[in-house]
Amino acid sequence: MRKENLLAPGFGIGALEQILAGNPGQNLLLVGHEPDFSEVIRALTGGWAKVSKAGVALVEVSGREARLLWLFPPKVAKA
Repeated sequence: MRKENLLAPGFGIGALEQILAGNPGQNLLLVGHEPDFSEVIRALTGGWAKVSKAGVALVEVSGREARLLWLFPPKVAKA
């Protein structure tokens, strides 16, 4: 695990592209802030998503294409 300064508040699609370029072929777990992650998911997929505080989303990115596979609010994790 390492801290990535690009994930600071204000994180956007450009920062994600830099992170992905620096980690080719890797599966990444990113932790960050809202509304940044919801906006990046929308930019990637073209669909609306709202990541709740402490929520988790799985987005599959392949080249220039991406799809939201699942989005869990924190109340699901408690169950």
